Amino acid sequence: ALADYEALHDEGKRLEALWKKKEHIHITSSAGTDLKAPIAGEKVFVECGFALEAGTEAAFSDGEVSQMPQVNTAEGIIVVDGPIAHIGQPASPITLKVEGGRVVSVRGESPQADELRHIIETIKNADNIAEVGIGLNPACRRNGDFEEEKKARGNVHIAIGDNIFYGGDVRSPVHMDMVIYQPTVIMDGHKVVDQGRLFFDD
Repeated sequence: ALADYEALHDEGKRLEALWKKKEHIHITSSAGTDLKAPIAGEKVFVECGFALEAGTEAAFSDGEVSQMPQVNTAEGIIVVDGPIAHIGQPASPITLKVEGGRVVSVRGESPQADELRHIIETIKNADNIAEVGIGLNPACRRNGDFEEEKKARGNVHIAIGDNIFYGGDVRSPVHMDMVIYQPTVIMDGHKVVDQGRLFFDD
């Protein structure tokens, strides 16, 4: 509520204009994330406090731009060191191995890792890489709440599970965001986020 949502919306539209021209995304982080996926042709969503037309969306708190990677294409490693939807802040980082757009293993010794592993192993299509989002909101704080932290400026979140909202065809009872700290995001060689610093901040 403390953010300048008009400014956030302007930034979101700038990021959307850049993002929708790109064909590949590469996400890394200081904790060890290294994930690649093709993104060409997928819709980019701006959620920055304004829903002025039918079919647009907003949330609270707000301030993110997101997209679904092409289905069954993401490859690499995700190291989750921020909060996870419905699970909370992991006691230690959780490592997910991704092949063909699906999580094939979950490594971690915390109760949160055990819960995430159980969800992925037992819920239909919970292993699907459904979304990648970049937070823009400078007023969001690190407090263990995934709803706030996924919107925090410079954070990335990667979601597993259902992708119907994003135009996909993978249905699941869950759509779970997982926050990544200190990410670097490169799209077609263009550095959009550098260790949590957005290109707007240069």
